[in-house]
Amino acid sequence: MEEPEDRHVCDFLLQIPEEDDSDFVEYCDPLPAPEEQAVAYLNSLKKRNQVQLNEKSLPTSEINQEDMRQPIDLFSTYFGWDTWGEIARCTNSLSKMLHLATAKEVAQFVGIHIAMGTLKFPSLKLYWQDPTKVSLIADAMPLSRFLQLAHKIKLALPEKDLTGKLATQRTSKRQDVQPTIQSCSSSISSRSSNSHSFSSNDEVQNSSKRHRDEASNHDNEMNPLWRLQTILHRFDAGCQLLKPEEEYAVDQFPIPLSTGKENDNVSLNCTVFIGVGGLITKLKLGVNLSDKEDAVERMAPRDSLVYLCRQDLSTPAMLERLLNAGVHGAGRVGGAIGQMGDEFISSDGRLRLRRSKGGFVLSTAGKEDQNVSELIESLERSQMLVCLNRDLHHLYRIPHTVTRSTGWPQGVLWFLTDLALVNSWLLYRQGQRTGSEPLTLMAFRLEVSKALIFSSGLATQDSVPPQPPSQSACVLTETPNPDMRQERSLPDASIRYDGSGHWPEQFEVGEGGRCRFGNCNRTSQVLCLKCCVFLCISRNHNCFMKFHNQQR
Repeated sequence: MEEPEDRHVCDFLLQIPEEDDSDFVEYCDPLPAPEEQAVAYLNSLKKRNQVQLNEKSLPTSEINQEDMRQPIDLFSTYFGWDTWGEIARCTNSLSKMLHLATAKEVAQFVGIHIAMGTLKFPSLKLYWQDPTKVSLIADAMPLSRFLQLAHKIKLALPEKDLTGKLATQRTSKRQDVQPTIQSCSSSISSRSSNSHSFSSNDEVQNSSKRHRDEASNHDNEMNPLWRLQTILHRFDAGCQLLKPEEEYAVDQFPIPLSTGKENDNVSLNCTVFIGVGGLITKLKLGVNLSDKEDAVERMAPRDSLVYLCRQDLSTPAMLERLLNAGVHGAGRVGGAIGQMGDEFISSDGRLRLRRSKGGFVLSTAGKEDQNVSELIESLERSQMLVCLNRDLHHLYRIPHTVTRSTGWPQGVLWFLTDLALVNSWLLYRQGQRTGSEPLTLMAFRLEVSKALIFSSGLATQDSVPPQPPSQSACVLTETPNPDMRQERSLPDASIRYDGSGHWPEQFEVGEGGRCRFGNCNRTSQVLCLKCCVFLCISRNHNCFMKFHNQQR
């Protein structure tokens, strides 16, 4: 007897195509499913923003969109050109190579990996061998040099070489602890009359003592993630350019550290906070899975609302900890499906258990004005954001070209690079003007890859770094008033773009001059000793780099 499903398949196979007399054949290039879903979601946010006039419906950023015209500009907010120079210095200090690495080579090395993760050839050698050779990769760097860099690249110097710098950072952290504790205590005390919101002062003091003990233990132990501190700091700096939000989706997942069989079970625990627009706004890596609750508590901003999108995090103990830290939370805890509106409150009034059509939702008390349906809708939206972000990250992934156990820092670098590319693409989609055809995620990644591979502004000597020019090469008037300083003419292109010996000199406040890049009218205290012009150097306005880059 023929089953209904079999009959349906037969009908599909035997269907007659419709007649089409048109000679025009339309080319169809469908988007991958995760990218199509992300684009549809972003478009829905824009439509809702137009109807509700609510600025919180879209991701926001402090990045000047006028300065972010190219994909490489957005990506550079996470890993700028100076990142590759620092990696080159670390590599040359720790690796014994006949030909020292340069910043341009490191940028090309990263660009080649991004292209590989986008094109996804099954074998590494296919990118260099005929007939599958990819000119973008093969013409940029020989395979032998690529493999040499893959085994020699170092991301940071050992802690013993950074003792002074680490001591300064740790002193700064300890100085920041006490004001935070005092702020927590005063805020908690002011709300002690509301039993549904926050804990007693004793609980806050205990929590503060625990943080002090953890900070002390951190100083006395060797940080196993010291090889990642530089790139983690740079990625975090890029995330901090995003404007803070009031609500976050929280996700946790492991990062495998090696593709080798002997290390398949070794991984880091990653905790990410995702904003309304799907962008990762906070990230923290941990060694011990037992610290995953601590990571969420430390990352959550005070007075924010976090949606725990993993059931192993959505526990009464976790929500109690968040409430003690001044953070509200919600998450699914499983259970039988019931009717909307049924609600249970804990004996101390601090937690609420709501039954919905999708199961039980556990949340902290204190926001009585929040509708149950709105809370559940926000939780479901957060879970969808987590799924979309994961799918976009898995769509194109940079391959691990080093499988040995000591090459795990590179694997984390590629992981963070993929995250930065997804964040940059989402920001690009946000700022895309109506009427122009936006780049797909694949095209966006390839544009970043090409910009890194063709980075002529990073051309330097392989062995001896250029020496700064003598002071007599650039003579300025000694008038401290920048308005009275005599401006020199711009240097010739042969000097401006030669990529050698452009050393910045920092002047005192009040002794600078007008930035000479483009239409920038800011006053800068940084002088290029070779070009003899003042140029801005800041996180949002790196005119110094743009002025010397011919392919900007």
